[in-house]
Amino acid sequence: MKKYVLTIVLLLSAVLFVSKVEATKPPKFGGVLSQGVRNVRYYISPSASNFTGDIDNAKHNWMYTGWDNPIYMYKQGSNYGTNIDCYGYTDSRSGVGGYVEFFDGSDRPIATGGAAPNRNYFLYTSRCV
Repeated sequence: MKKYVLTIVLLLSAVLFVSKVEATKPPKFGGVLSQGVRNVRYYISPSASNFTGDIDNAKHNWMYTGWDNPIYMYKQGSNYGTNIDCYGYTDSRSGVGGYVEFFDGSDRPIATGGAAPNRNYFLYTSRCV
């Protein structure tokens, strides 16, 4: 019996010792969403309808990370007043399936071509294309 318990303890110790857990903080953008992340509204254009499930799944993963996360996202039927607009885009030459662009409240681009915003962004924050 003693040998059995010792074997179990050694096996558990080996598993715990060998297990490696890596966690890193996500990158921070230079700008912030001025209205916060507690009420993010997103719209999926008909041109991105083939990706609706993927987009909704990504939204779910952002909201429910397993950690205390203040992000709340709500799907809208139109792009009026939304924070994120998703449009379909593919480029078979480069293999790019999409990118994100950030815009300010006057619909002026802040960061395009996959770059992160370096100043605050407001009402119309991003377009997934």
